[in-house]
Order: sequence, then C-alpha cells, then structure tokens
Amino acid sequence: MNCQVTHSQYSLMFPEQQVNMPLGAESGSTSSSSTQPKSKQDRIRDNQRRSRARRQEYLADLERRLSECQLTCRKYSSGVLPSIVER
Repeated sequence: MNCQVTHSQYSLMFPEQQVNMPLGAESGSTSSSSTQPKSKQDRIRDNQRRSRARRQEYLADLERRLSECQLTCRKYSSGVLPSIVER
C-alpha cells in the first residue's frame, strides 16, 4: 500500500504542526533507491536475506511436523490409538 502525502496535503491535515518534510518527498516522486536500478551487491544482499528467511521458515515447518510425528508416535506406543492399527 502506497501512502505518500505531499507537504501541502500534510499541512492541510495538521495545520497546527510545522512540517519539515525532506526534499523530494512530494507525492509522485520516489526515493532515490527505487528510481535507480539496484546495484548487483544490493540485489545479492536482498536475495541472501530472502533466502535466509525462506530457510528459517522451512526449518520451523519441519520442526513443527517433527513434533507432530513424535506426538503421534507416543500415542501409538502408549496404546492410546491401538484400534486404528488393528484394522
């Protein structure tokens, strides 16, 4: 969601506050990083960050599945669910 507000819009919403917005913060203008293509190093850093986040999410899912399997195994070994096994 893009919620850019111009200096004039902000001053209309909050007339009691003096607004010091950075230059180029007007609506329609974008930050310098989005107007220029990312450098190769920035792209690599972002890719690595996303890769680490995906790996962490995958490991968390595996750990959750492992604990579910261990719980099921404990139920079977304790005799809680023997009727299902006998079928």
